[in-house]
Amino acid sequence: MTNKEKFEYVIHTNELEGHIFTEEEKEIIRKVAEGEMSSKEALEIFSKSTKNLD
Repeated sequence: MTNKEKFEYVIHTNELEGHIFTEEEKEIIRKVAEGEMSSKEALEIFSKSTKNLD
């Protein structure tokens, strides 16, 4: 599976479950799929976003 296919798969399967991604979230997921960002870095960004919602 190519990095582009991994990215599309993650987005598609989550959207099937009802999650709508922002463009910023899609960009972060794409960077992880292509190796430009670690999953740890992405989790930190998503954790900060979630804390701001509380």
